[in-house]
Amino acid sequence: MPDTITVTAPLVLSGPTVSVTETGATITWRTNVPVDGAVEYGTDTPGLVTTTAPGLTSMPTITLTGLSAQTAYILRIRSTDGFRNSTKSSVQSFVTLSNGAGSGNGSTTGPMLQPVADTLIDATTGLTTTTIQF
Repeated sequence: MPDTITVTAPLVLSGPTVSVTETGATITWRTNVPVDGAVEYGTDTPGLVTTTAPGLTSMPTITLTGLSAQTAYILRIRSTDGFRNSTKSSVQSFVTLSNGAGSGNGSTTGPMLQPVADTLIDATTGLTTTTIQF
């Protein structure tokens, strides 16, 4: 009898958190297993650009540069483990700082993501479940 292999995608345990400047952003998250991290980003969904941080780690950190000041961006993180199992987050957003904002170097830290709500309605019971992700 052949061996059975269970395929499980990595889990995001925390994050992503985004630290922004006028022209950049650093995205960090934590996973349950080491992963290659990637960030898909842009100003609209069809135009997403992908930036990767190769090298397996359970705390991926990706820095985006060359962004426009005081501009809304969307992002989605992707985590791929050493067995090529992959998971993606929902689409989230952040806004870069305006020119001259921030402390000295124009940076701020902390989560700058907007919540995204998903609502499911059970067709049998009519019960509604809403999940809010940050």
